[in-house]
Amino acid sequence: MDSVMKCEIVSMEHRLFTGEATFVSVPALPGAMGFYPKHSPVIAPLGSGIIKIVNGNEAEPILFAVRGGYVENDGARVTILADYAENMADLTVEGLKQKIAGIEEKLAAINDGYTSRIRLTTQDLEWNKRLLSMVESQ
Repeated sequence: MDSVMKCEIVSMEHRLFTGEATFVSVPALPGAMGFYPKHSPVIAPLGSGIIKIVNGNEAEPILFAVRGGYVENDGARVTILADYAENMADLTVEGLKQKIAGIEEKLAAINDGYTSRIRLTTQDLEWNKRLLSMVESQ
């Protein structure tokens, strides 16, 4: 079928999505990028933001929050290799607030001087606060 393309989102932990799409938009670092079937080939780094997958058979687009990674498009397939990604449908305000509180406690308890642990925990905290902001704005 020429009017659809394959789409796949894979994070370090697991495969988040495999399916068909009529349009995919991503927060690429050069700027937001959108792909329709038969789009010219592209490989680009991803920033932070929302991946939107539109399938003509679905009433609502499927949304994923992403932080870092790469997108590759060959005209028939869009592959997203994400550093971190979450299906927006799986996120709740209350769940994210609880996770943020847990990370803040963990961050306060780190006193071993390992700046790499502090940096990773701080990045996780910032990511979850951004997710909370995205969920609250929907």
